[in-house]
Amino acid sequence: MPKRELVRIVRTPQGTLHIDSTGKSPGRGAYRCRNVDCWQKAARKGSLERSLNASLTPQDHDLLFSSYQELMAEKTSEIKI
Repeated sequence: MPKRELVRIVRTPQGTLHIDSTGKSPGRGAYRCRNVDCWQKAARKGSLERSLNASLTPQDHDLLFSSYQELMAEKTSEIKI
């Protein structure tokens, strides 16, 4: 998939994690599709940790997933007319 269709997750040089909606935040990034199953699979298999080269706690996963849900809700509301 093209990068613009994916969600970028960033581990900043300071070690914080966040969803990068601009695609330009500095740090190590990982891309995930916008499908919920993709996110759940990444959490189960540890692929996000490998991509970000970091250990993630269950709280980290929850925080990222809730940020992802907020982002998807915003995108959905932008499309509705």
